[in-house]
Amino acid sequence: MKKTLLRYGLLASVLAVNGIGSANAGWLDNPFGSVASVLASTPSANTAAAATAIDPATSAATQYPVILVNGLFGSDDYLKGPLFQGFPYWYGIVEDLRRHGAKVYVASVRTIDDEAARGQDLLDFINKVAPGQKVNLIGHSQGGFTVRYVAQIAPDRVASVTTIGTPHWGAPLADVINGAIGVVDNLGFGAAVRAAVGPLAAVLGLVIQGNPNQDAFGALGVLDSAGAAAFNQKYSTAGLGDPKSCTSGAVTQTIDGNVQQLYSWSGSAFRGPLPHDASLNTVFGVPLDTATVLDGTTLGLATVGLPTVAFGLGDNDGMVPVCRSKFGQVIGTGFKWNHLDEVNQIAGVLGGNAEDPVAVIRTHVERLKNAKL
Repeated sequence: MKKTLLRYGLLASVLAVNGIGSANAGWLDNPFGSVASVLASTPSANTAAAATAIDPATSAATQYPVILVNGLFGSDDYLKGPLFQGFPYWYGIVEDLRRHGAKVYVASVRTIDDEAARGQDLLDFINKVAPGQKVNLIGHSQGGFTVRYVAQIAPDRVASVTTIGTPHWGAPLADVINGAIGVVDNLGFGAAVRAAVGPLAAVLGLVIQGNPNQDAFGALGVLDSAGAAAFNQKYSTAGLGDPKSCTSGAVTQTIDGNVQQLYSWSGSAFRGPLPHDASLNTVFGVPLDTATVLDGTTLGLATVGLPTVAFGLGDNDGMVPVCRSKFGQVIGTGFKWNHLDEVNQIAGVLGGNAEDPVAVIRTHVERLKNAKL
């Protein structure tokens, strides 16, 4: 009981800084500067006059429901239970979309598992909340693989696929972890490590979403470079380009006669040529930003993101290089976000130079509406 109360107490302290974090959020960059600019980029409505006719209360009212899908270690609401209503993965995003007329749901797929398990969770959820309907799927991080999986196995149910910060060609950190596992195997300790990881994944799954049925090695098997390549071969998509040339693929794909619109974007807080965190306010190169104090993940992600730049893998969000995230119509890769900023975590705390992810996602749902999706 004491441990449970302690968890809730720590989470409440994070929530308490939300007001400060919100005040620290940056402004949107030009492609997302206004509803008018969104309409200007949409073939079906390309005049400023059309923008002024939009009712804000229905601006995001898409034809098909929107379903948001979490990534690794995610859930719909963390620690949801009898004592606490839960801490949302998509922080502030669902409420904002609903205020603008969207019918939006948050799926809770397994937090640590492969795409066969996570994808079935998502398909079951779609059948529950939108039986017989098409949906617009938006997946963050590993959730991008999950929505792609469902788009392939149930193409008649998917109108659009959007991925945010998804490592379509693998995440460098997953490669490092796999390499370390290989070293451990060579030393003869592999079986012991695997025996320990299974129960740990079960405990994390139980704590995060109340589900101990998890598979850590299944998740790792799609997130490293080899696993992502195998997934891309098995569940091929027109949305991917050549990773060596850092290009995207087609903006639509047709599966069994079903046309799906494809979109993506990603953050790039960590940039070269001199590695730095572009999301933070700095003085003479030294980060002086409340995000470094209020959100411990800011510096944590920097320990991965800055070396990723230094080793020549390019601008990234701390987990995913930009060139590995491109899919379909690339909305943008210049957002000054780390991997968690992309979904407004933690508790809405952003670096002083970061754009507002809540507004970016709403603008995208407005884009889906304008495309009659």
